Parts: sequence; structure tokens; C-alpha cells
Amino acid sequence: MQPQDPTLLTRASDWARHSVTLKLLSIGILLLLLLIPSSMVENLITERASNRDAATEEISAQWGGAQLVLGPVLVLPYTAQETNEDKRTTEVTRYVCVLPDTLSSTGTLAPERRHRGIYEAVVYRANMHV
Repeated sequence: MQPQDPTLLTRASDWARHSVTLKLLSIGILLLLLLIPSSMVENLITERASNRDAATEEISAQWGGAQLVLGPVLVLPYTAQETNEDKRTTEVTRYVCVLPDTLSSTGTLAPERRHRGIYEAVVYRANMHV
């Protein structure tokens, strides 16, 4: 015959099985433990993005920076007389830049993919006619 009074082990087992507090506490502990791999993945993503940016910068530095295509500019020097605060007159050389009213230019732009390790950057080759 078994005693009617449950043992301490049985009562603890029943309490653990039905306790909402224990379940919430275990969920909280699991959440905290899962934050560790989550932060590790986030650090890896940040590191890879930094490496990608560095590779793109390196490729761009070797290829060349931004280019500006301009037409002809006529620079004409002229002298002007200025009076300063002491009422002295001095001659100053200045320049005026004259640009054309119309400018015709044609060209082709060809993208090229360059690789540095596992990273890739697109650079452009242009053939311009002004």
C-alpha cells in the first residue's frame, strides 16, 4: 500500500511541471542565451560590410577617382586698378574665364567588374569625344 502523502520529490516535480513562474524564467534564460549567437552574427555582418567597403575603396584607389569632363575654357588675363583703405592705388591681375555657348560631346561608358578576394566592385571605362 502506498502512502497518501506525496513525497517532496513528487511535489517538486508537480510544481515544476505546472509553475508558470518557472516556465517564464526558463524562457527568459533561453532568450538571454540566444542573444550571444545573435550578437556574434551581427558582429560578423558588420565586419564583412567593413571589409567590403575597404575592398571597394582599394579597387577605386587603384583604378582612379571621379573624372570631370569639361570643354574648352578660354582664360583671359586683365589688369585692374584697386584703391585700398590707405587710398593707395594698386594694379591687380585678374582672370576672366570664357566658356562656349554650346558644346557637343559623345562617348561610350563601359562598366567593368573588378574583384578583390570575395568582394566585387564596378568601375567604368569611358571613351569621350568633345
